[in-house]
Amino acid sequence: GDLDTTNYIIFFALNSILVYILLASGLGIPFKIRFDITLLTDQFKYGIIVYFGVLFLYFSFRIDQWMIKHYLSNADLGIYAIGVTISELMLIIPTSFVNPFRARLYNISSDNDEYKDITVKTIKFTFYAVVLISVIVFFAAELIPSDFLYGNKYAPSVMLVQIMVAGIIFTVFGTNG
Repeated sequence: GDLDTTNYIIFFALNSILVYILLASGLGIPFKIRFDITLLTDQFKYGIIVYFGVLFLYFSFRIDQWMIKHYLSNADLGIYAIGVTISELMLIIPTSFVNPFRARLYNISSDNDEYKDITVKTIKFTFYAVVLISVIVFFAAELIPSDFLYGNKYAPSVMLVQIMVAGIIFTVFGTNG
């Protein structure tokens, strides 16, 4: 009960300082504060586009929640958040299958038959895995209002999870691109 935001920030800062001291003393690197203006300028020139891209991506992912909170209520937002969180966990599956193959595909020409074969097999396998797990989650969503998970307050999120899980199946094709 003593870990609040202030204490967390203090512990995080102390941990970072301790790690730096241990690394610097172990490596024998002296501490110097200096700014390389050319490097900072180059980083900001390149990074500003990335920062704005990430900012707009964040807004596009969260605009639905802001709208629900504004037009409905915090209770509706909680129900929606549970539904979205559970259904978004399904996106872990396509990502975990695609990422290992992506590095291999980068080294193969897209005209090559091996490239096409790996891509098709990855999409098929990922699709079948997501369908199987989606069916399980679709029926397991009935457990959301149980005392084991979230409680009766979140019963309306069952239908939301079921609708979203059915739609997640088709994101496999976009994720494997």
